[in-house]
Amino acid sequence: MKCPILARIMDSPNHHEHPLSQLENTMTNRTSIITLFLLLSCATCFAQTAYNGVTPGKSTRADAERVFAKPVKNVSETLVEYSPQPRTSKVYVQYRKDSQVTERIEMAGGQERF
Repeated sequence: MKCPILARIMDSPNHHEHPLSQLENTMTNRTSIITLFLLLSCATCFAQTAYNGVTPGKSTRADAERVFAKPVKNVSETLVEYSPQPRTSKVYVQYRKDSQVTERIEMAGGQERF
């Protein structure tokens, strides 16, 4: 019984190359394709998600203030602190520079009391 990989290599136009060299090339290509597929499929892992209807990159400052109420303080030109929400101790919303669009939402964990 012939090994299907070696049979395919021997049938290829480059069969004059050493079979192990061709096998290494095949494995390298396969590994590259699998790695690319995994990276593309993990793109959703890094996606921004909405919090109480406020979506980074889409929602505006008015949308954030409708959900979080008025800001507690302006930490910087683009970063604003809002009142704590359930299960958080602080809520920060960063806006794009020279824009009212939210860039990111960050929540610091709160301590639950029993």
